[in-house]
Amino acid sequence: MMKTLFLRTASLLFSALFLTACGGGGGGGGDDTGRGGSGSPSYTQQFNTYMPLAVDTSINYEDGTSGVVAYDEDLSSSSEDIYSITYGELDDALTLLFKSTASSIELHGIRGNFEVSGARITQLLFDEPLVIYDGSNSTYAPTQARASLTYNFIGFRTDVDISYTKTETDTVFSDSFGDGDLPVVQTNLATRIQYDEVVPFVNERITFDITLNTELMLAKGIGIVSHVGNYAGQNVNAQIGSLTNLPQPIWFDYNLGSPVALSDTTFTIPGQGAIRSENYKIANQSAINALGWITVEEDTSSSTFNVTLQPHDNLPDDSDLPISVEVVFESLSDGERLSSNVTLVQ
Repeated sequence: MMKTLFLRTASLLFSALFLTACGGGGGGGGDDTGRGGSGSPSYTQQFNTYMPLAVDTSINYEDGTSGVVAYDEDLSSSSEDIYSITYGELDDALTLLFKSTASSIELHGIRGNFEVSGARITQLLFDEPLVIYDGSNSTYAPTQARASLTYNFIGFRTDVDISYTKTETDTVFSDSFGDGDLPVVQTNLATRIQYDEVVPFVNERITFDITLNTELMLAKGIGIVSHVGNYAGQNVNAQIGSLTNLPQPIWFDYNLGSPVALSDTTFTIPGQGAIRSENYKIANQSAINALGWITVEEDTSSSTFNVTLQPHDNLPDDSDLPISVEVVFESLSDGERLSSNVTLVQ
C-alpha cells in the first residue's frame, strides 16, 4: 500500500481492540493502584496486546515511512473507537482504519490510491470489518465495502464485493531493531475485491477482480514491526527501524536461567529520555508482579522505571524463548497509555 502498511488516546473503548510502537497499551482508564502499582488489581486491557494505539505516536520503518496514529472522529461512535494509521504523504499516502480490542484487531477501511482496470479506488469502508488478528485461523463470511471510485475523471460511490482469508502463525522477527529477536504473530490477509456494473452516468461497464495481499508481523507492546504486501501492483516491504513518542523495549538474555540485560534496563522514550514516575504509573503492575521472574518498578532515587529479571520457578524454559511481556504505562494527568515490552531471548 503505497509505502508501508496500513496500521483521543484517552479512556476510550479498545479502551475496551494490534501495542506496539506499539500489546495492550494506548488510551486511558484502568488503575492498578498507585505509582508502583501494589494492591488489589483493577486493570482492564484496552487495546490488543499486539496493537496498542496512542495518538501522535508512530513506528518508523527502514524504507523511510512512518505509521502515524490518529483518532478517526468520522468513523468512531459512542460504541466503538476507530483509529487511523497513515503511511506516506500526498498521492503515496496509505491510511488503514483499525479497531483494536483486548480480544481482536479489526480493519474497518483503507484509504489510498488503487488503480484497477482504468478506475481509481480511493477509499474502502467495509460493511463488516476484516479480522486481522483474533487468536484463531477461523474463516469469515463474504461482505461488501462502500468504495469511492474515480472513472474517466468522474467520482462516485458504489458497493463492491469483499471476501478474504486470514491465517495466523507464531514466529520470530529478527532484524536490526533493538537488541534482540522479538516473538511475533504473523498474520497473512488475502482480500479479494470484485465489481462488475454498468455505471449509468458514464454508460460504461466497469469490471475488476483484484486481491490485496498483506503479511504483518505483530509484536506485543509494539504493534506492526514488519509489513510485506502487494496492493494492486504496489509493493510494500517495511521493517521497523525506530519509535516516535513510544517507550523503547528492553531485552534480556536467558543466560542458563540467570538472565542478564542486553540493553539499558531503564524505560526511555527515544529522544525524550527516561519515563518518569511523576508523570506515569505502570497500569498492569499486578499482572507483571504475578509472573515472579520479572520485576518492573520505580527507582525512587531517580523517579524512573527499571527492569530486573531473576531466577524463578516460573521462569520460562529456554525452549519457549523468545518471550515478551507487555508493560503498559498510564499518564497520571490524563490516563493516556503507552505500551512497550520486556523480551527474554535465548
